[in-house]
Amino acid sequence: MPPTSQEQSQRRDAIRELLTNKPAATQASLVRALGRLGLAATQSSVSRDLREIGAIKTPHGYELPASSDT
Repeated sequence: MPPTSQEQSQRRDAIRELLTNKPAATQASLVRALGRLGLAATQSSVSRDLREIGAIKTPHGYELPASSDT
């Protein structure tokens, strides 16, 4: 059964929160972290979510772009 838009929204919010705290080395590490939070995720769903929220891959892992508060 495909996830509802509410489940996708909760998962994306959780990914944003996780990436705010520290970069994620791999998509698999995000899948595991989401699982610990009780959110169902697969590598492909996390990949789509990362693209949707605008996360970028850096040498440190997946991160949210720096805010432009200069």
